[in-house]
Amino acid sequence: NSGMVLYGSDGIAAKEAGHALNGVIAMRQCHIAELRFPLMMLIDYRGYRLVAQSLLPIGSDTLRYGSADAGKTVVVDPGVKSLAQRVAQQLNLAEHQARDARGGLHDIHLACD
Repeated sequence: NSGMVLYGSDGIAAKEAGHALNGVIAMRQCHIAELRFPLMMLIDYRGYRLVAQSLLPIGSDTLRYGSADAGKTVVVDPGVKSLAQRVAQQLNLAEHQARDARGGLHDIHLACD
């Protein structure tokens, strides 16, 4: 079970999926027209939780904010950073730093991964 490798238990993995969906909902409620979000749904059935999410064609050549490799490299595009700052203001989130594998610090407003 890949969820157990990453989260330690199915219960924790299910809880994280709920938090991820709540995060998407909160950012959508900021009504920032330039932001786009993946389709996402949680299905709870007989004690199991299924996460259904659209696959996005994002890779190291298209990523503009955050990390696609667990923080080894961090990308912060100024235009996207500005949008993230607007979201963070509405959600009362503080700017913080993400450290990449080479020790570089990056000022970000939302989650890095």
